[in-house]
Amino acid sequence: MHRALLLLLLFPLVVARADDAPANPIDRYFERVFREKSVTPAARTSDGDFLRRASLDVLGRLPRPKELLEFEKAPDREKKIDELLASDEAAAYFADCWIRILTDETFDEQIPLRVNFSTWHGWLEQAWKEDRPYSEIVAELIGTTGDGIKKPAVNYVLAALDPKEPPYELAGRTARIFLGMNVQCARCHDHPTDKFSQEDFWSFTAFFAGTKAKARQTFDGYGVKLTDDGTVSMKIPDTKTEVSARFVDGRKPEGKGRSELARLVTSSPRFARTIVNRTWAHFMGRGFFPQLDRVGEKCEHEELLEALCEGFTKEKTSLRALARVILSSKVYQLSSEGDPEHYAAMALKPQDPIQLLNTLTWALGLDVFLKTLYDNFLGNKALPEQYRQEAVFRLYLVEYVRKLTQGGGVRLALKLGNGKDLQGLVSVGWGRLKEIMTEKKTAEDRLEAIFLALLARAPTDDEKTRYLDYVEKKTNKDRAWEDVYWVLLNSTELLFNH
Repeated sequence: MHRALLLLLLFPLVVARADDAPANPIDRYFERVFREKSVTPAARTSDGDFLRRASLDVLGRLPRPKELLEFEKAPDREKKIDELLASDEAAAYFADCWIRILTDETFDEQIPLRVNFSTWHGWLEQAWKEDRPYSEIVAELIGTTGDGIKKPAVNYVLAALDPKEPPYELAGRTARIFLGMNVQCARCHDHPTDKFSQEDFWSFTAFFAGTKAKARQTFDGYGVKLTDDGTVSMKIPDTKTEVSARFVDGRKPEGKGRSELARLVTSSPRFARTIVNRTWAHFMGRGFFPQLDRVGEKCEHEELLEALCEGFTKEKTSLRALARVILSSKVYQLSSEGDPEHYAAMALKPQDPIQLLNTLTWALGLDVFLKTLYDNFLGNKALPEQYRQEAVFRLYLVEYVRKLTQGGGVRLALKLGNGKDLQGLVSVGWGRLKEIMTEKKTAEDRLEAIFLALLARAPTDDEKTRYLDYVEKKTNKDRAWEDVYWVLLNSTELLFNH
C-alpha cells in the first residue's frame, strides 16, 4: 500500500483537506497552526542531524560513522525510517524502554526473584517485530495468568505485586502507565485535586483482589506462577468498608478479574490519549500534556491529539505505525536551531539512561570490558540462578546510568568531568580512540573520525583550527588527543538529542 494512503487510513485528520495539502496529518495540522499564528518554522535539519536524531530515538544509539557517511551520499529519509523501524535493534530498544516503563523505572535487588526479565524482554521484542497492535500487547500484560517463563506477559503484574501487601501499587501503576492518571494518593484519602475518592481507588484495586503469585521449581528452572481466582471485591485496609471492582470512569465489570480490567482499560478513551502523549513526548521532547501520568481532557493541540488517537480506537494501531507517522513528519525533521514554541523547532532532549549507556559503551569501547564484567557476574557462585540473565545484568547497568543522570545536566556534567574511572577509559591505548588512532594517520583524519564517532558530524572549519592547533602545540601528542576526545565526550552536543 502506498505510504501516503496508509498514513491517511491510520490517522485521518478531522478537518477538510485541500488537494495540495500534505499527506501526513501532523504536517496538515501544523501547516495551518504556523499560518494562523504567523510562526516561521525552523529550517529542515541536515541529513546527518536527522540520522543522529532518528537513530537515538528508534535504535537507542548514535549512528556509526559508516552509516552516517553512506546515508549522506544517498539521503532517502523515508527509506531510512522504514529500515530503522524494521530493525532488530529497534525491537531491542523498544523492549528496553518498555521494561523501564512497566517497572515504573524502579529496579531493586529483589525484583529478579519474581520477574523473569529474559523471557519478558524477548516477548516485548517479538511484539515489536510482529508489529502487534498496542491494545493487544496491553491486554496481555494486564490480563494474562500463568508462569513467568511460559507466559512472559505476566511479568508486568509480578513486577508490582507484593505478597505482603494489598495490590495497591499494581493498581496505581496500571492507572499511571495506561490511563495517564496519578491516583496513588487516593489510597489513603480522597484525591486533593481530582474527583477521585479513596473508595474509587480501592474499587479499581479490587480488580486485582484475586491475583496471587506462587514461586515454584519447574523443569525449566525456578519460576513464579500467577493465578487469579476471579475475586473482584476487597476491604479497604484499616476499615470495615468492602468495595467491589469498579473502573475509573464508574463502569462495573461484566466479567471477572484482570481479563475484564484489560478490556475496560483498552476501550477507555484515556487509553489512546495516554499512549499517543507518551509516544509524542519520546520523539518530540515534550508531550501534549507536560506530565505523562496526568493526561487531561483538553490540550493546546487537541485536534491533532484526537486525530492521532483515532488509529488506536478504530484501526488497532501499532506503536510502529504511530512512530512512522511522527518520524516522517516535517515538524520532527525541523532543526533545533529556533524557538520550539508551537513545535516550530525541535526541542533538545537529554539522552535517556538506555541511550546514554549505549553512547558511553560505544564512545569508550566498553564492549569487551562489559563482556568480561558479565562473565565475572556469572562466575559469582553466590549469585542466585534468577540473576544469571543478561537482561538482568543490563538492567543493573541501566540503573547505574540512571543514578548518574539524576539531578539533570549540570550534575551529570560534574560526574563525568570529575569521574576518574571514566577518564581512565579515554586512552589512545584503549577502545574507540585506539581504533581511530590506529586507522587514521593524519591529524585531520583523526579529528574528523573523532567528531563522526562522538557527535555524528564533521568538525567545522573553526573547530578544525582550534583543535588541530591545540594538538600541534602539545609535546605529548597522545595526551593531547585524549584531551580532545574527553572534551567532546563531555559536550552538551553529545549528551543531548537535537
